[in-house]
Amino acid sequence: MIKNIPKSDDFTTLSVQYLAQSIDLILNTELAFGDYFLNSEDITDELWEYHQGTLGNSLIMLFLSIENYLKSEICKVSPLLLLGQKPSEWNVKNADKDFEDLYLHQFDDLLVIYQELLGENLGEDLKQDFEELRKKRNKCTHGVLRELLLPSYILEIMHSFLSQIWKDNWLIEFRHVLLVEDIYGVDSEACENLKILKYYKLFEKYFNKTAFNELIRMPNKGRRFTCPSCEFNRQEAGSIFDVEYALITPGQDVITCYLCQGEFEFTRRDCVSDTCKSDVIFTIDDGCELGQDVCLSCLTEQDG
Repeated sequence: MIKNIPKSDDFTTLSVQYLAQSIDLILNTELAFGDYFLNSEDITDELWEYHQGTLGNSLIMLFLSIENYLKSEICKVSPLLLLGQKPSEWNVKNADKDFEDLYLHQFDDLLVIYQELLGENLGEDLKQDFEELRKKRNKCTHGVLRELLLPSYILEIMHSFLSQIWKDNWLIEFRHVLLVEDIYGVDSEACENLKILKYYKLFEKYFNKTAFNELIRMPNKGRRFTCPSCEFNRQEAGSIFDVEYALITPGQDVITCYLCQGEFEFTRRDCVSDTCKSDVIFTIDDGCELGQDVCLSCLTEQDG
């Protein structure tokens, strides 16, 4: 018999962990360049020429993330579909054998099986991107990749993977394995959001507005406002990154934050700043933790 047959969740967990490592390798290097580079439009391609090993590792982690995601989806139907040998070649008739000791389908085959089982027809551009990624991964793993790697290449394929295949729940799964450092005076959920904030800033640096919004499932229409809860935690943690990821819910005096996923009522009142035309004020009565009524557009504290 075959022992230790994996479950879909086993591969999902691996996929998310590899994804986190792929992003962290790029993010941590960008942060090492200095917070300014992450918080600006400057693309740091020249600096990355000296960190090709880091990008190679990030590419490998992304490939493994995609591969394990395909396995997780196929596994929902049956883990045995992952086995690349004929049943007669499993050699389990007279002896037990661990699942991981058997030969599994390679990436190309997994992609075909995934499409057939789920009725998904991946676009030719995406399949070509995956094939190019596979070849680069093989060079990084088994030989030498002589082409210059840039973060934009890895992140663009990551975007296609997350937005076209994983879709809505990737960020939910991502949060389950997120490793965050405790910040004095800030609760664990807020620390998690502040970590995600850095990922958002990385994505915004390399993606245009439409692509970024698609990734985090934020509508393209609507003016962005500061989330009052995230702003309070940002100040407590001493972060330099803004938290303008909240949109007004149509027909309501409520904003929804696409970072912390919170919803907050606000008060319609003109901002006291002469240069601000906003009337979206978060007040003490609304539950403001900032100590004073504040405009969620310009963050000016309101008199009285």
